[in-house]
Amino acid sequence: MTAGSSHRMSVDSDVETVHFALDDHIYEIELDTTKARELREVFAPFIAKGRQAKIENTGEASGRAATLCRRWRRMRHDGVQPG
Repeated sequence: MTAGSSHRMSVDSDVETVHFALDDHIYEIELDTTKARELREVFAPFIAKGRQAKIENTGEASGRAATLCRRWRRMRHDGVQPG
C-alpha cells in the first residue's frame, strides 16, 4: 500500500487529495486534513508491518504490479509526496 497527498485550499476548509494503492488498484480521495490524518493513522500499523514489493516482469500479475509502480513513480514525480 502506498500513500501520498497533495494539498489544495477549499473555501470552507483545507482539503487534500490522498492517494493510496491496494490490491492492484490506485485510489485517490478528497479529505479534510483531520480525516486525512485519521486515515493515515488507521493505515500506519499495516504499513509498518508491510514490505516493499519486488517487481518482476514475468507474467500478467507482475505486469500489473509494474504498471502500478510506474503510476506511483509518476505521482511522486508530479509532486505528490507520501503522507
